[in-house]
Amino acid sequence: MSTWAPTPRGQTKSHQFRHAGLVKVYCHIHSHMSASIMVFDHTFFAIPKADGTFAIDGVPAGSYRVSAWHERVGGEQPAGEDRSGAGSPISSSSCR
Repeated sequence: MSTWAPTPRGQTKSHQFRHAGLVKVYCHIHSHMSASIMVFDHTFFAIPKADGTFAIDGVPAGSYRVSAWHERVGGEQPAGEDRSGAGSPISSSSCR
């Protein structure tokens, strides 16, 4: 765990995470201000649209277990499995 000093107004701060996993960010002043950052060691992820659909493009051929994670629900929940051909997108419809 580390603590960062507040960033002056109009400035930004960047940080590169070295390990995959969940990073929780909290504000020491405002308890309602928090964030969850999911760090991956691969490029195959998606943020769903408002209607819950998603697509992950460029996935190599093979068998994959697709998981979902939600800030309020917690841990990864199996969402289905895809056995698409090379380069086929994994989408919400292929995981049913």
